[in-house]
Amino acid sequence: MNTTLKLNVSSKDSYDAAEAFLESLFKARPIQKVLLINPPDSDASMLRYSDVKRKSYYNYPPYGLGIIARHLLDKGYQVEIHDLNLKVLEACYLSKNEENFDFDATWKAQLAEMVNQFQPDLIGVTCMFTMTHKSFVDVCNEIKNLPAEWLEPNSKIPLAIGGVHVTQSLSRVLDDIPYAEFTFLYEAERAFLNFVEVVKKRLSVHELSQVIIRTPHSRLEFLDEDKPDAEGLNFLPAYELMDMTKYSSYGRIGAFRWVREPDTRLATVLANRGCRAACTFCSVRHFNGVGVRHREVESVVDELEFLRDEYGIGHIMWLDDDLLHDENRAVSLFNEMTRRNLGMTWDASNGVIAYSCKEEVISAAERSGCVGMNIGVESGNPQILREVKKPGTVETFLSASEIIRKHERINSRAFLMLGFPNETYRKLMDTLNLALKMNLDWYNLTILEPLPHTPIFEAMAEQDSGETNSQKPEGRYNSGPHGRQGTIGEERNVIPHEEFWDMFLGSSLDTIPSKEKLLDIWFYSNYYLNFYSLFQAGPESKLKRQARYVKNICLALAPNNPFAIYFHTYLQQQLYGVYEEQLIKKLEEKLDSSLFWKNAFVELELSIDQLEKRLPIIKPKIDLWLDFKCVLGF
Repeated sequence: MNTTLKLNVSSKDSYDAAEAFLESLFKARPIQKVLLINPPDSDASMLRYSDVKRKSYYNYPPYGLGIIARHLLDKGYQVEIHDLNLKVLEACYLSKNEENFDFDATWKAQLAEMVNQFQPDLIGVTCMFTMTHKSFVDVCNEIKNLPAEWLEPNSKIPLAIGGVHVTQSLSRVLDDIPYAEFTFLYEAERAFLNFVEVVKKRLSVHELSQVIIRTPHSRLEFLDEDKPDAEGLNFLPAYELMDMTKYSSYGRIGAFRWVREPDTRLATVLANRGCRAACTFCSVRHFNGVGVRHREVESVVDELEFLRDEYGIGHIMWLDDDLLHDENRAVSLFNEMTRRNLGMTWDASNGVIAYSCKEEVISAAERSGCVGMNIGVESGNPQILREVKKPGTVETFLSASEIIRKHERINSRAFLMLGFPNETYRKLMDTLNLALKMNLDWYNLTILEPLPHTPIFEAMAEQDSGETNSQKPEGRYNSGPHGRQGTIGEERNVIPHEEFWDMFLGSSLDTIPSKEKLLDIWFYSNYYLNFYSLFQAGPESKLKRQARYVKNICLALAPNNPFAIYFHTYLQQQLYGVYEEQLIKKLEEKLDSSLFWKNAFVELELSIDQLEKRLPIIKPKIDLWLDFKCVLGF
């Protein structure tokens, strides 16, 4: 197992010290009640009130805590799950105005009420994402500062922490939360249950695994691996401890919420763990280990049926990192979903591996209810693909796209990354060229920001931080509801259109763009691949689906984005002959207040007058699209 800490589990003194510490700590409070907490995804400084009102923040059920809770419940322990992220989003959404909503006061009051009411003997707090770190620390601080007079007997409650972020950023977490007595690493449902059983003296102290125990005088590390095998994955989370009917009412789950009716209830399900790939920018292999472990098909479909019947769930997002691993099993899973006539739709927002996008697999997926699928492409340059250990080639991606495009019900997308180490303009051209050839519905372009302790993170951190795209990573997401891409353009100037072309011409092709240049490339590439392509009218059914997604961007995800407003209006006119004066006014106000966007519309020859006067839209310089393709060698 990879770890930054020294293994010392063989020491008899360590076991003796752990046993003495546990006995002392839990002498007055033997473990019977366990409270599991999911902190808010963001802290107060990151939350935007208007975004909550539009339900644009992610609001995933705490699936991992549900699995831990199920193991504890099966052993007779009392368990509660308290999802502070849901509580904050719900309270914010239901509040009358921003002045009456206090982010920190809300979650602190919720936490205090639950602890005071439940009187737990142990509190466990999880953290999934790097961006949640501050919120995670704040919640742990609050737990340790709860008034002692609430507790019976009069003592502090022991604190356990764990989750993907804890494992990935262990040193930072241990430094920032020094008062957590127990730190669990990797997939810890078995390790956590065994720990509780050790405290209850049902198991020997020698059964401790994947846990760091901090006593007042030492740090004891028990890092033997004890992750569940395939058979041990056939557990349904303790859904009865989660407000499953609320999650999609106050936030979004996955990237394809817009496909279904607004009142559709969404949930998440995990069919397997791990990923066959070893991509250098990804942390899955570090957390889950090498390989993929599958749940039994019957267990997975039973869970889907349960969610539908008990909570009215109509759509699920697969949490899997490699959903299509073992293509025969994937087909069996989808066929069983079809056979049971679940009446549910689903999406693979986390992405699938292109190699497994075979005709039999995608056909079965569509029949079983697939409405959206991301393909993990990342780069179109063969050398970059080899260097980042991507399990795919240009030919693989083209083959997958050709198959998926045949299945009209599936909204097809691809993940693309810009800014890999030593990635030149020429290599970036290969990625954009591949995207054009794949001709999917949408492309999620991001600038590389690798997670801590991934191989590429370490490599980038060591490289020169000069005028290259290999500057020290910040560990912050640049996409999604808390990302930075939504603010691109607010603090910079748009470069002239000709300057964008010049980047891909002449002697500069084999140089590495700076981070600032990457932002320019991202901006223009996102426009051409996603928005400008909407002028290239395809089948009306596809255009209508694209119109629904652009409407979703315009009204929910990024309502102040001028591209979204413009193309939403354009598509509505083209398809339905409607005109929304309010949106035109909003677009005019945005352009008047932002020099960046005003200049961008001039450079791209986007005319508000044509929208405002309901004139037939003249496609802005069709030769620009042809130039884009020609410059890229398409």
